[in-house]
Amino acid sequence: MWYFIFSVIFIILIVLFVIKYTNYKKGKIKSAFFEVSIDNIDAINGEEFEEIVCLILQYYGWKTKKTPKSHDYGADIIAKKWFRKMIVQTKLYYNHLVGNSAVQEIVAARKYYKIKDACVITNWHFSKSAISLAEKNNVKLFDRKFIVDFLNKVNNI
Repeated sequence: MWYFIFSVIFIILIVLFVIKYTNYKKGKIKSAFFEVSIDNIDAINGEEFEEIVCLILQYYGWKTKKTPKSHDYGADIIAKKWFRKMIVQTKLYYNHLVGNSAVQEIVAARKYYKIKDACVITNWHFSKSAISLAEKNNVKLFDRKFIVDFLNKVNNI
């Protein structure tokens, strides 16, 4: 009987620790985006945008790892959450639609890395043909609205 009670208490303590650590990490990420706007993100370079995307994914519970700068086979980030993996391509554009090539790159990367889930994240918008190609290849697309919604969420707007 005591063993059972001790086990339950131990599990509860672990759950509370994980919740506290997750909230602490979310708070740190939230503070990194304090008063950051989409205009600020439009003004950064591609490598900084990859870092921003890593932080956004971490906020939502993903562990992230950037791929090498060269020979990345079309992927910028490998994200893991529980037993899921996702391959991510980032595209920082301004006033220019993200086209088919981004989707083609992530489809190739998905095959190379043998990861089922794939997405492309951009600060701008996708062309109609990129959206169509992504749908046919089961690639998720996250555009400017996703980033603006995230910024609004962490800044309580």
